[in-house]
Amino acid sequence: VAAALAVGGGLAGFYVLPLALEVRHVMSERAFVLVWQYAQWFVEPLALLDRHAERMFPIALGNPLVVMAALNVAWFLWRPRAWSGPQRRFLGFALCVSTLMIFLMSSASAPIWERFPLLPKVQFPARALAILTPAVACIAGATGGGLLRLRHALLVLLALGFLAQSMATMTPGRPVPFRHVTDAADLV
Repeated sequence: VAAALAVGGGLAGFYVLPLALEVRHVMSERAFVLVWQYAQWFVEPLALLDRHAERMFPIALGNPLVVMAALNVAWFLWRPRAWSGPQRRFLGFALCVSTLMIFLMSSASAPIWERFPLLPKVQFPARALAILTPAVACIAGATGGGLLRLRHALLVLLALGFLAQSMATMTPGRPVPFRHVTDAADLV
């Protein structure tokens, strides 16, 4: 895991380093006062469950994924000794990452976004969903202990629930107006 994080950090450096070195040569603040103002991209935790909420772009975790994750956490809390040490550590890691990403997406993290001025220039809060979704999927997929047949039946039922929800929500979204910027003069 540490090696993967190091490689990811190194690759992210190719994106962040030029911005950090060249930011004093351009008036980059003007680029971040329109659509890319980070404060308008905050997503409150309960809004992650509501796919009909009005947002800049549609983001939601999906109820079956959250239900599966909640069932696995409940299973762990009910029978923690049925889980092996590596499974417990993996579940704890995924829960910590999920909690951190939910915090970074919420407006409660505004002081962090304000404290690190480079952060809003390379990311925005709703992008934490790209890390939150696999973390919650890991929690949903984590299984421990006995009752293997019961878990397989539960996973089949939940997979059918995923399919049913996916089929029910296959409607095109509403168009989102976006101001097209072609040159630097459009930012003024």
